[in-house]
Amino acid sequence: MDKRTVISFFRDNWRFIAAVLGVVLMTGILLNWRSIYKPSDQPDSRRRAKVCRQITFLMLGIVLLILGLWILVMILK
Repeated sequence: MDKRTVISFFRDNWRFIAAVLGVVLMTGILLNWRSIYKPSDQPDSRRRAKVCRQITFLMLGIVLLILGLWILVMILK
């Protein structure tokens, strides 16, 4: 693939990519994927920090999902 083709694809389909990323983040938080919110597995991390990261990524996933779906609906109108 040509570099321009890839850039053009991402430029044209960024809404769908944002929606998919939102779904992946929400699924990861709901299924407790540790690699999403805790990339380094350190035994001394605190429980409170872990929960804060989970909540942050959950909210990020919700925002990306809602924005992606909203933009998709606006395009299909």
